Amino acid sequence: AYSPLYERWRKYRFIAPLFATKEYLCSSVDVFPMEFLDIKEQHVLLFGEDVMNNLEIDLSNLRYQCEEQVKGQLVRLRGAIIEAEWQKEQTEKLLVMALSSLMPVFRAILRLLRQEYPRGGREITGRLCAALEIREDAFQEVGRLKIGEKSGMPTYDLAGNFLAAVEQLAEKLDGLKAAGHI
Repeated sequence: AYSPLYERWRKYRFIAPLFATKEYLCSSVDVFPMEFLDIKEQHVLLFGEDVMNNLEIDLSNLRYQCEEQVKGQLVRLRGAIIEAEWQKEQTEKLLVMALSSLMPVFRAILRLLRQEYPRGGREITGRLCAALEIREDAFQEVGRLKIGEKSGMPTYDLAGNFLAAVEQLAEKLDGLKAAGHI
């Protein structure tokens, strides 16, 4: 039934809505807490019962998902950089893609820490790094690449610093778990 509407709206770059049953949502919230928190916060109901408002999301599941995303990104990025053979343009593109995919995780971590998060990427990164006391420079430098600015850092150093910052983030997430904060 939605297909004709999609054909009309596609040219305006509308995102296809989520079609899901209440049972699917309730049984998947533990696996996708980051996504469901985003949906719960930003959803627009087109039809039917609004089950998102009453959906309970366990923050311990969110911490697990954040840790999985950060550590997975770290492993994938290391391999991709090696495959790119440290070529400047390709390595910088990999770093920008990695930062982009980590931004939802950064927001989720701020949620875990019960902190409000701003809308802009630089502000989110700054708040996250301050809250966890981790280095911010590599994230901000890659953020500059993302908006089309040039990096003042050699590619090898930039990639090394970015990987070190992601490693530090993974360690902090582990520390939160070990300390029982989340």
